[in-house]
Amino acid sequence: MAAVTDRTSAGAALATPLRLGIAGLGVASTLFLPGVEQSPHACIVAAADKRRGALDAFERKYRGRTYDSVEALCADPDIDVIWVATPNQYHCPHTVLAADNGKHVICTKPMALSVAECEEMCVAAERNRVNLLCGQTYSMSPDVQAMWTLARSGELGRLIAINSWFFTDWLIKPRVPEELDEALGGGVVYRHAPHLIETVRLLGGGRVRSVRASVGRWLPQRPCSGNFSAYLEFEDGTPATIAYNGYGYFDTSELTWGIGNRMYSDADRVRVRRALRRGESGSEDAKEGLRFGAGVAAHGPRRRQLGQARGRHTRPHRLVRHYRRELRARRHPPIAQRGLRLWRRGEARGAGARRARYRASGDDGDVRSDRARQADPARRPLGHGDARSRQCDHAIRP
Repeated sequence: MAAVTDRTSAGAALATPLRLGIAGLGVASTLFLPGVEQSPHACIVAAADKRRGALDAFERKYRGRTYDSVEALCADPDIDVIWVATPNQYHCPHTVLAADNGKHVICTKPMALSVAECEEMCVAAERNRVNLLCGQTYSMSPDVQAMWTLARSGELGRLIAINSWFFTDWLIKPRVPEELDEALGGGVVYRHAPHLIETVRLLGGGRVRSVRASVGRWLPQRPCSGNFSAYLEFEDGTPATIAYNGYGYFDTSELTWGIGNRMYSDADRVRVRRALRRGESGSEDAKEGLRFGAGVAAHGPRRRQLGQARGRHTRPHRLVRHYRRELRARRHPPIAQRGLRLWRRGEARGAGARRARYRASGDDGDVRSDRARQADPARRPLGHGDARSRQCDHAIRP
């Protein structure tokens, strides 16, 4: 942190790349590292993981320093930014740890598992005067950026609605137990909703004032959230719908000439689904084959995806470029903190509006029940739900 500040204050070297330390060399790292490699704004210098094989592979590929714990990685004085790509349940403690060591942080989605954890992360970043960025990258895809540019230009008139469909085979892909345990950040609400909400909010171009959503769990062999539908309304009245389904019976890449992040062919899906029903999925071994350092042979099934979205590896590159610009300009408060403050204001305003409506209707019972429901909103888990729909009149949570 001191090195970044000194270079900035001296006006030197906006060309000096950020020195990145990677916390976690799992599947997520294989998705963003190729893009970071292409960026002139960052240099991958260190990593931490529990798997010795992954660390050896990192040393060979990047000639960087390796650690067997995130604590040791964060203590490295020659790192500017920690990219937190550990399992979801560790996002909060590892972000706080990095901030307390004076490191800026990029945290993969989801930000955390509850609003209370989000608060803790933001407080740690503010206390240590470092920047915290939630590193979703879907909105930086060339196709989404093109839609955003067109929407902002007004060339086709005012944006009147946003509709997002995403059907995948997420739930039948190789999964380890923590990916299916919603208490640990498993299921599609934690693992896919951030991508879609981020994209919709970018295209909408403003704050969301109301959200209604329902979640389903329909695969007994993997009893976590597997589909959701959401209706969002922006402050200017623009509506947005999101429909996500991860059961693999249909894939939206079929609507885009096979271009997309699809793992299985139609025949493969039938075979995998039957194996799941027989309890013969072998997910742990298959999952290991997708992680960093697993070897070329192990990556076989993944590399034969039917189509690959163009520009996938440009997303992390754009994210790093944006983050570096923020750091060099020393802009405060950081992005994540700004979002949480906006949410807090929305909570207060929404609660006031609800009380006013209840008083006007003379229904004091609803006022009392509303107060009870909102007694401790910070402790409500992010994304938890069931097949019933829920309505909230406040700004969407970060």
